[in-house]
Amino acid sequence: MFLEVLQDAVKSSSTPTLTTAQQALSDAFDARFGDGGDGLDILGRLAASRATRGANKTILDRYLRKRDANNWIHFTNIGNWGTRARDRAAITGFIQYGNSIATAAEYQIFRDGTGKALSGSDARGYVLTFPKGGTPDASRFWSLTADTPNAIEPIPNRLSKYLVASYTPGLQTNDDGSTSIYISRR
Repeated sequence: MFLEVLQDAVKSSSTPTLTTAQQALSDAFDARFGDGGDGLDILGRLAASRATRGANKTILDRYLRKRDANNWIHFTNIGNWGTRARDRAAITGFIQYGNSIATAAEYQIFRDGTGKALSGSDARGYVLTFPKGGTPDASRFWSLTADTPNAIEPIPNRLSKYLVASYTPGLQTNDDGSTSIYISRR
C-alpha cells in the first residue's frame, strides 16, 4: 500500500519535475518493486521488512537524540536539509512533512528540564510556564499537545482533551502575567 501511494505521488502531475538522478532512482524502484512491491519473493520481502524496521529505528533514534540545551526538538536542531538522509527522514517523519518555520514552528520535547524522560507516571504531572509576554509569537495561533514519542499520536485521556491553544476558551494568565499550562494524567 505505502509503495503504491509513493509511486503515485512521484508520478503525480503536481510533483515537481524530477532531476535526471531522481528519475533514474524512481525508474529503478519501479523496476524492482513493480506495482506495489510485487517484484520481491518471500525472502526478499522478509529482508525488506527487516531493513525497513532497522531504518525506522535509526530515524527515531536520530530524532530523539537531537535536542537543544533545554531538551526541545525543533527544525533548527534536528538536522538539516542537506545530503544526510537520516536527518531529512527524521525531519520529514516528525515535523509536519516539510512546513517551513515561517508556516509552522513546531517544537517537541520528550525530556524535562533535568533531562529525565517525560513519562506521565508522576500523578502531579508537568507545568509549562510562559513568562509574561512569552507565549509563542504566532500570527494565527499556537497550541500545545501531548503526544506519544514513537508515533506522534495524541495520548488517550478520559476528558478527550488533546490540546491547549491560544484560542482555548477561558485561557487565563497568572497574577504576574505569565501563562502556565498543566499537563497531567488527572
